[in-house]
This record gives sequence, structure tokens and C-alpha cells, in this order.
Amino acid sequence: MCDLKFITSIPFFLFKFNQPVNCQDGDGASYRGTVSVTETGKICQHWDSQKPHSHDKTPANHPSSGLERNYCRNPDGEPGVWCYTTDPGQRWEYCDVQACETTFACWSKYLELSCPSEKTLLIDPATYDRTSAPVCPCGACDPNCRTANSLSVMKGACEGLQQCIVRASGHVFGDPCHDTKNYAAPKYRCVPVPPVTDDDLEVLVTKYAPKIWLAKKEKFYPSSVDFHLQNVKVYDGGKSYFSTPSTLPTCSETCYMSTRKSMRYPETWLPFFGGEQVGPTYQPPVYAVVKRINPTTTDIFYWMFYPYQGPKSACLGYRPPWGGCIGGKRSFAHRVGNWERMTIRLVGGQQRSIYVYSAYKCEGIYDWDPASQTYKKGRDTVQTGGTHPVLYSAYGNHKLWPTPGSHRYKRILISEQLFDETSEGTAWDTWKNMPFTMYRPDGGYTGSWSWLNYQGRWGNRKSGCHIEKFRGECILSDGSTSINYRPEMKSDKLD
Repeated sequence: MCDLKFITSIPFFLFKFNQPVNCQDGDGASYRGTVSVTETGKICQHWDSQKPHSHDKTPANHPSSGLERNYCRNPDGEPGVWCYTTDPGQRWEYCDVQACETTFACWSKYLELSCPSEKTLLIDPATYDRTSAPVCPCGACDPNCRTANSLSVMKGACEGLQQCIVRASGHVFGDPCHDTKNYAAPKYRCVPVPPVTDDDLEVLVTKYAPKIWLAKKEKFYPSSVDFHLQNVKVYDGGKSYFSTPSTLPTCSETCYMSTRKSMRYPETWLPFFGGEQVGPTYQPPVYAVVKRINPTTTDIFYWMFYPYQGPKSACLGYRPPWGGCIGGKRSFAHRVGNWERMTIRLVGGQQRSIYVYSAYKCEGIYDWDPASQTYKKGRDTVQTGGTHPVLYSAYGNHKLWPTPGSHRYKRILISEQLFDETSEGTAWDTWKNMPFTMYRPDGGYTGSWSWLNYQGRWGNRKSGCHIEKFRGECILSDGSTSINYRPEMKSDKLD
């Protein structure tokens, strides 16, 4: 079961203040944005200039109207923001400034803000206060109560997202006036999402790569594909051969790899199963495959390879109340050749969600929460180190979990429970060795990425299956399937 996390209150300070507005609210008198061209494209004249048009709408005459530079403003009660133009033949014109969308939620209710596809929220301004008695009536309320951090809270929770939900409560905004039922009233606009260019990708791939904590006393480390291929043979029907990353054939789904040195028993251990040591001088590669969903949405698959997946152990007989196991224990679910992954979805180059390929309840989509700078799935949380999601690799089998600890994930037979153990053992900073390529749904990879065309399994065939009907798995499981043709790679859904 995943660990539970709870949101804590956000600090606040109390004082009255005016917030600048960067969208046009009403007649635009409060607008303080930087638009400086008219609706027909004419450049605005500076407010402190008298050329080409003389006027009395100067900063000295209207000190509270924000008459800065040549930005569009409304100092005199016109229906919208305007400016004098630099065209001698046109004295003034209105400016094309997007109107603010306004919504509010009474105390303890929820704000729901949303934008159409390919647009995201820009919050400006936002209040959580009690400045009017008729709005959300509450009897003897203080009509002069306001939190100073309401804009930063709303920006943290919603800015850059397509939609968000925020509760109007003191637990979120702070409680400056005890027993006063405030209301939240943000103004927002929907702005286009910038496309992600090819030049952006290399930076984004490393920026959001995960930090993986390998468990203490881990025996089976990750490795490069090349390391693995040096220790296995490829079996294709009646043929077998050695290969390298650039010569590995496409083959078919019936192909498989098998250790060069024979495994006498399903649980036989070979030296290369230990992988490549992770340390300050070397980090095994994580293979990033970048998939464009549309011009603004990008998925990055971070694939991690392990030459060997360690086993689980279970009692084959009966566990008496006083402990122990009558009938003996047996290990199962050994695997040669194992792929694990995490996927991140970016919109306009900004993180939206990650998919954690884990065990049971902890597997799934974790959505980015700007307010806490974490990814959340219900009450489960993936922390970050800077821009990097922080995940924990289970001892032996390498499933990814959001937290360290002991995680019960499965019950088999009557009394057996299976656990994954995670801890802060060795830090794997995956961005330090991060080759990447663009996704090709039908293959066609070349050079050092030719191995992605391979369609077979990455390890030995399963064996020792006499316990399969009791444990659900053989002693030695089949090697992992090829990654490029998996359903999750083909689908545009984040899964």
C-alpha cells in the first residue's frame, strides 16, 4: 500500500494591498500589462511625450493610472484600454487586450478553472478575502479582511495548467481573520501553449529525468544494453548468434536471448547478473525515447535496463502461529533481462504528469502540483529534487515506488504476503548518462539505436514452472519483451 501524505497549510501575512492586473477587467482601468500596440497594429506613443500628439493624459496628471512607457491604459473612463498612436494621422485607438475571466467560490467550496485544449491558465490577480458583505453572506463578518498571498497561492496551484481545482479555505490560503468566512475570487485568462521545438528536446530530456534511489545492499544493478549483449546469445528459430547494439536484428516476437553460459538450474546465478556498479565516476545509461503527441504535448519514456531481476521468496507449505515455515521456502520470479520505466508528459515544455510503472496500487498517473512542487496521485506523492522526480527502486525486482519503506503489494495462497523493500541506498542520477532518440512506431532505428528494432525477449525463457499454479509465476520468468512495440509506446494516452 502506498504511503499517505497530507497537504499542510501555507503561511500568510495580513495587510491591504492592490494587485496589478495583466488582463482587461471591466473597462480596463486596473490593467497594468505591457501591450503597446493598438487593435490595428499601430505603435503607441509614450505617455510622457507630446509628439506627435499633444495631450494632458500624463503621468503627472494621472499618477494612479499606471501611465508607464507607451503601455495601453485607461486613465479617463473609456470603455476599454487605449493609447495615443505614433501615427500623426491617427490620434488614438483602443488596444486589443484580452478580457479577464472571473470566477469565485464561497468559503469551503471549490474553484474550478479550465481552458480549451492547447491553452493554459494565467492567473492575475486573485484574492481570498471578505471585502463585501453581500457576496457569500456570512452574518457578522469582517468586511476588511484579506490575505496577502492569495495571488501566489493561485499561481502555484493553477498557473500553466489547462485546468485546476482549488478549495476556498484557510487551510489553503491561510486564515487572517478568525471566524470570517472569506471567498476566493481569481481572475484569469487562457493563453496559447508554446510548441516544443527540436532544439528544446535535449534540454528537456535531462531536465526532467528521474533520480532513482537503488535499495541498500542491492545485488543486481542496472547496465547498458551493450553490457547485456556481451553476455547473452540471440536465438532465432534454429539459429543462434552473438550481437551488438548496432547489429541486433529486428527478428520476431518468437526470438529470445539466453545466457552464453548455461544456467544449470532456474535459479542459477551468473556474475554478469550484478550489472554495472553505479557510482560517482560512472552512471549506467537510461534510454530516453521522445514521442510527440501533438505540437505542444510531448511524452518522454525513460527506460532502465537490468541484466537480472532478483527473486521473491515464499513458504511452500504452512506458517504455524509460532513462526517459521513447515514445508520449506522457495524462491520464484527470477528473470534475466528486465526493463523498467517512468514516463513524463510535458505541455509546452512544462511538466504535467508522470506515469510510474510500479506494483499494483502505486502504479499509475501522478499529476504535477505546482503549489507543493510534487507529483500527486490521490494522497500518494512523488517528491522532486529540483526538476527531477525522485523514485525508489525495490530491492531485487526494481519496481518503482514513490517512497522508501516496506510495501505490501500482493497476497498469495492463504497466509503469504509479498513485500517490496525500498530505501536510500545508492543514488542513480539518470540525467548524467542520458542518450535519447525520437520514437519510431514501426521501427527503422539505425546506428547505435538499432537494438530498438528488436521484437523478441531480452532474456531466457521461463523454466521451473512446477510451482506456477501455486505462486502464479515460475522459478525463472520469461525475459522482458521488446520496448518499442509495447502498447504503452503506441498509445497516445499516458499509461
